[in-house]
Amino acid sequence: AAAARKAYRNNDVDPELAEYEAELHNLIVKERKEIRRRINEAREKGDLSENQDYDKAKWEQSKVEERIEELEKLIEDAKNRKL
Repeated sequence: AAAARKAYRNNDVDPELAEYEAELHNLIVKERKEIRRRINEAREKGDLSENQDYDKAKWEQSKVEERIEELEKLIEDAKNRKL
């Protein structure tokens, strides 16, 4: 977010686009990796049918993937508006 604001002040980037791109990068690079780790840990515990850690991680994974799709569309729309 700070980098996005700095780029905007320097007139390099649309601040809205920069915010979307920063959030997208964080979700892809950090959140996906963390959720995969938690899913794998939950799998190692055995039976997944009653594993709350697994269920929670899978639910969070679905929310992150939904947000990634949403951000990708927002970024595409923002770039098209600039053309």
